[in-house]
Amino acid sequence: MKFFLTILIMSALLIVVGRPFSRPSPRKREPLVFLPPKGALIDSFETARNGRVFWGFLTGDKDAISPKLKNQFNLMELGFLFSPSGLHLSGFLLLLFFLSKKVMPKKVFSTFKTAVTFICYFLPSLSIKRIVILRLLIFFKARFKMNWRIESLFFVTFLLSYFLGHYSLSPAGFVMSFLFMGTFISLRDQSRLMILLGLFSAHLLLSAFNGESVSLPALIVDIPLLSFFTLIMALSGPYLLSFRLVSFNWMEYLIQSFLWLVKKSSKLVIGTHMHASLFLLLGLGIYFYKRDKRFLVASFVLHAGLANSPSFFVSGSSPQAPALSGDKQPYYSERRASE
Repeated sequence: MKFFLTILIMSALLIVVGRPFSRPSPRKREPLVFLPPKGALIDSFETARNGRVFWGFLTGDKDAISPKLKNQFNLMELGFLFSPSGLHLSGFLLLLFFLSKKVMPKKVFSTFKTAVTFICYFLPSLSIKRIVILRLLIFFKARFKMNWRIESLFFVTFLLSYFLGHYSLSPAGFVMSFLFMGTFISLRDQSRLMILLGLFSAHLLLSAFNGESVSLPALIVDIPLLSFFTLIMALSGPYLLSFRLVSFNWMEYLIQSFLWLVKKSSKLVIGTHMHASLFLLLGLGIYFYKRDKRFLVASFVLHAGLANSPSFFVSGSSPQAPALSGDKQPYYSERRASE
């Protein structure tokens, strides 16, 4: 738990010092030469929207996705699915590694897995580069039977990433990778409830600085949705290899079903979003340190009474804080109107 709290504190310091959310990333999207042409892939779908979403999952290009659909993903805390990350990479390689392990000798498979992982470093996504560095360090540790803790490898990964210039290319992405990768590593041996509350705490920390909101019910509903997304990524490789040869687009039904679930789920969580408060952040921090549920209950009770609190206790920029302090949802109605 101390490692998790360390990750939260260091992430907050990175945000305060670097102010990553106050400046746009100067990095341009790199061409993806290993994928088929965008037009050919989207045209293979009967409904162009499904093709654009699938392309967005693979590349992070969401320019052609409607604001309404983006809002549904944001309500479900799933906007990150349009930013290729370790989740995408793990899902994409899942089927390949599963089949290879069945037919290859153990040593050959280990070498093959390391080589494929290394090749993935040259994919454009900086988040994928970081997960590749971490996995290569883990392979190196296992190969030479080094007694290194995963926490140490985590910090080495981000030091290497920083010195490779990843922070300057995408400071916000660097901080969020540090926060969420650190959250999963630090809570990997905990119960699902603790992992869920840890992710909620990480989202709240970001909310305290970027003025956005987070929904605990949405994070709960996300669990089966992310399992479905992993299936889509696992089957995306076979689809990319065969869509020019097979006229039947089976991927379309998966994408369409996933979007239907996101749409229905987003309606369920409207009204459950909240912005970070001092009471809630401190309460969650004390809960993880002491494991006393009384602190958790008290933090939610105090947070719920913030309607008349001074703006100092509410996240976001000071002009927005009074309007957001009661969690009364004007934010979503205004955002839908603007879109």
